[in-house]
Amino acid sequence: MNANFSEVDIHVFDVHTTVRPLVVDDCFQTGFEFIAQPDGYRQRYKDGPTTLTPSFNFHPLSGKLRKHNQFWKNYLLLQDSDYWELQLPFVCSFKRPPVALHLEGANFVGSVKARIYLSALGWSSNLDIYLTGDIKLPQLRDFIGSLRGIQPALPGGASLLLKTEDGDWQPASLSEIFAHFRALLLAEIYSPDSPPHAIRHEERQFVISLAEFDGPITSFRQTPRGEGMTEADRAMLYSVLRGRNFDVAGFRKEIIAQPVTVTAFADRQDFMLTNFDYGTLMFLQQGAKKQSGARGPLRCFASNVRSLSCMTWMLYYFYQDSQQAATENATVAALRAAVKADLQQLRDRSSNIPTTTNTSLRYAKTLFGNDKIKRLKL
Repeated sequence: MNANFSEVDIHVFDVHTTVRPLVVDDCFQTGFEFIAQPDGYRQRYKDGPTTLTPSFNFHPLSGKLRKHNQFWKNYLLLQDSDYWELQLPFVCSFKRPPVALHLEGANFVGSVKARIYLSALGWSSNLDIYLTGDIKLPQLRDFIGSLRGIQPALPGGASLLLKTEDGDWQPASLSEIFAHFRALLLAEIYSPDSPPHAIRHEERQFVISLAEFDGPITSFRQTPRGEGMTEADRAMLYSVLRGRNFDVAGFRKEIIAQPVTVTAFADRQDFMLTNFDYGTLMFLQQGAKKQSGARGPLRCFASNVRSLSCMTWMLYYFYQDSQQAATENATVAALRAAVKADLQQLRDRSSNIPTTTNTSLRYAKTLFGNDKIKRLKL
């Protein structure tokens, strides 16, 4: 591909849902019982205090984020800002950074931020990774592969480091890091004597944004006149999303076995590639073009796609998992009905979005076209 990439944003998250805290009284430690109580949940969001644990600053989403962030601002409109019915998550911000990048041997540098989103539905561990430098797509592909655990580490060794209780940094896989976050939640917020028995549904969903580049702007698919990306270019971008190498022949076979959805914006060369088992790669070329001045909005766009995807899957899996409990527990039944309404409104708001709309709702339209979600028959 005839392009030089200088900035890439990567958001990684998992999704764990649970019903048990809603049907038994002792799943949370003292001071956190309100997470499973409708009125307590609403009041805590209104009051907005921060609770300290050994590892976390536990707090609601900030007022600034709720007011100005495009996704959260619109999400709050779904249920007239009812924090419980929306299950607007609380945030477990780490007091000290628990994760670091190790990029020795790479042509780029980076930073990583970690947080956990927690609600009565369960939790989602998140890493936000920001890379800058001379980023070659093959090396980015291998970096993604190392995060997914399907490629060796970069030449200098492990890509991620986890801080131990002794204060040392140790090489760790993404699975080990998310398992560590889970252990902290079970030790400091949930009750160790009455664990939530959460189900991990999404282990490693990625949102990858090619956020700054220098090169020609071209469409993902070739036009009848032969303009656009070559098949080798398309295979390379798909390789970055998957974190493994696909040549043209392998790419052709793979997209038959693992269909990829291309979300393109009309009259533009901006597009997203989505494989619902692995995540989304965004290449919004108009904004990513170097010196376009759109760096801030692009970062927000990628973060909003992550938030929308994370919330949609959390709602979806809870709705699935709670069917039996809803027949036996009034709180679960009422929350399940609210979650269904949340999903319906997210779907309906995205269904009439025009293809020219350059917001995360375009991704929602793609997401709700997924056969797995369509089978819910909302």
